[in-house]
Amino acid sequence: MDYAFLSNLSEIKIIHGKGTGVLRFGINKYLEKNKLVKEKRSGNDKEGGFGVTIVKI
Repeated sequence: MDYAFLSNLSEIKIIHGKGTGVLRFGINKYLEKNKLVKEKRSGNDKEGGFGVTIVKI
């Protein structure tokens, strides 16, 4: 997150896979507490669906 912010990226994609959802859950908990995150959502079908989280910084 810090590297993306310092690189002036406005959006990043976190690929965590679908699996059991435990990793996605943990990542979303982290993102909820991160002050750099403006918005987050699951990817759409073309982006990878529930296997990807899109984060706006």
